[in-house]
Amino acid sequence: MITQQEHAERREKLMGSFKGTETVLFLQGGNEIMRNPDVPYEFRQNSHFRYLTGIDLPGMSMMLVPDEERFILFAPIHSLDDEVWDGKQPSHGALKLMYGADEIYSTEQIDTTLSKYSPKNIQLIHSMSPSFAGATQHVDSEFANVLTDMRLVKTAAEIKEIEEALRITNRSYSAAMRATSPGKKEVEIQAAIEYMYRVNGATYSFPPVVTMMGKILHFFRSGANLDATLDDGGLLLIDSGAEVNGYSADITRTFPVNGKFSPEQLAVYNIVLEAKKQATEAMKPGVNYRDIHLLAEKIITEGLRDMGILKGNAADIRENGAHRLFFVHGLGHAMGLDDHDCGDFKYFAAGYSEQNPKSELFGLNMLRFARELVPGHVVTVEPGIYFIDALLGNAELRAKHGEFVNFDAAEKLIKPVSGVRIEDDILVTETGHRVLGRGPMIPQEPEELEAIIGKGAHTYF
Repeated sequence: MITQQEHAERREKLMGSFKGTETVLFLQGGNEIMRNPDVPYEFRQNSHFRYLTGIDLPGMSMMLVPDEERFILFAPIHSLDDEVWDGKQPSHGALKLMYGADEIYSTEQIDTTLSKYSPKNIQLIHSMSPSFAGATQHVDSEFANVLTDMRLVKTAAEIKEIEEALRITNRSYSAAMRATSPGKKEVEIQAAIEYMYRVNGATYSFPPVVTMMGKILHFFRSGANLDATLDDGGLLLIDSGAEVNGYSADITRTFPVNGKFSPEQLAVYNIVLEAKKQATEAMKPGVNYRDIHLLAEKIITEGLRDMGILKGNAADIRENGAHRLFFVHGLGHAMGLDDHDCGDFKYFAAGYSEQNPKSELFGLNMLRFARELVPGHVVTVEPGIYFIDALLGNAELRAKHGEFVNFDAAEKLIKPVSGVRIEDDILVTETGHRVLGRGPMIPQEPEELEAIIGKGAHTYF
């Protein structure tokens, strides 16, 4: 758990960037979102707000006045009916004491309090009421830039939280792999993962992706796909991570449902694994993450050419962009309080700048993080190869890349391979990097996976 002292130090550092500017910083916390009438979704706090306050309650907001060194909270006033339905809530006095605020007011007093300051001096991260339309908002604000820089560099306490999330995630993958066998339903494996999270006091950092259709990058479960069955001879892709005290883990593994890779599956898997290993090894301070992405592209290009999926000179293939029909996303993303940390600014403060612009090229334009690495960055490394019908069957793309792609060979792998991705979470250190996690690494070598798939029950504690 992050201490209140650390939260106070964060606010002090943030205010220090605005001293003498007459700036006022306002940030609205998360609100309950209704699932259906009278029933909210499980509450999840706005990550910027939690980072600065540690508060995990809905309906609150905060204001910082750097020149006055004031930290002000705004909280709802709860009625007797609220307490009947939701239980007793902390009083304003208790909240002020618990979270170290200088002042606390009701949420109804936000407009009145902000109206004491010139709108041009008020900086917001997310849009507010129309009465403050003159305030500097969202990605255009220096507030967003400074806060993003702070959040992307993790403290020792934050790393501890992420590694606890990874400890639980590790156990969930062990349970899922041992439970996997032909004939079971995908939802059974997903249930084993989610149960492991809950029974260990965590939740998920995003709904688990558990699918034999690895070619669908974000395959989230719905009522329309509850009956999907694990087919003998197919690959199962799991992309999931626990969340502990707001901090995320994010791991992907792909493995054979029957416990044995086919030759084609193994060939694709080993290309992705080699790209992951070399990209991870390249993680160190001073290197731009975009260059590491391009390294992974190079390895994947050469591997697919050696398989006969791509053809021609590797440099010419990359110049044409044919390899991006198969590696369609960025190598990874920052991670922390959000799985995609500061993801609301991924194409602005969190990843790019005027000096480091976002690419418009297909595939490369999906790179969410393109900063120069510094100690304290936590970034995923997750290369993948996908055989996507919509791309391989597109007439325009076939014409553009036909010189370099063996489309007949690629289409034969749509079902038996579909998609392969392997992912771990990497901390950039002073001298290089460290793959985060306590104890043994979640299996990724083919022989390790084949030794554990379908091998029975795993303890859930």
